[in-house]
Amino acid sequence: LILEHEILFRILGSTIKSFGFSYQLYLATIAAISIFFISRLSWKYSPYPILSLLLFYSAFYFTWPYSGLRQGLTLCIGSYYLIDCIKNNQPIKYLIIAIFLSLIHLSAALSIIFYFACKLTFEIRVQTFLAISGLIISLFLQQIIENIIYIVPFAERVLFYEEGFDSSSFLDFKTISRLFIFFVSIYIYNIFRKNNDALGMQISASLMISFLVYTTL
Repeated sequence: LILEHEILFRILGSTIKSFGFSYQLYLATIAAISIFFISRLSWKYSPYPILSLLLFYSAFYFTWPYSGLRQGLTLCIGSYYLIDCIKNNQPIKYLIIAIFLSLIHLSAALSIIFYFACKLTFEIRVQTFLAISGLIISLFLQQIIENIIYIVPFAERVLFYEEGFDSSSFLDFKTISRLFIFFVSIYIYNIFRKNNDALGMQISASLMISFLVYTTL
């Protein structure tokens, strides 16, 4: 019951409400927490923090931190600690954080997979296999994947975002945009690999894996 209703987010909302905040201030407070962690992440790890923040604001701000409150909160906090724990090799710390964040939005538990998967080294043939697999799943096996996902406890929270999209067309905009970002992440991964940048490889690998999962949906 606690996991079903994500009690930590309810506690956070009740705490903010107890201060007499209006709904607008409530939204602003949640968004401010998200922006704090993204800003800290950009200044700490990006060579171009202003550009990173510009891209975040233009592409994701209204979609997640200001609209999908729980998802935005877990994504922003989780992204910061994911990179921080990868750099400092702290799997136990990230496991605890991921469990903590899952009480805000249950899907945050999936990020544990990314922590360990991004430590793998992806050869060119593996990258090609992942790209082809993502394309095949997105185009031909999506319904089968969705049927499998229904056995996951929080499946309805994942599949909710697919409602209203028509997946019947071949290479529709959704598929093309996801595959584009996926191939960009592969390109970035190989740049880091060429420069022997272990942290950069792990970050881009996490992005590559996350968009592979996203492409299947």
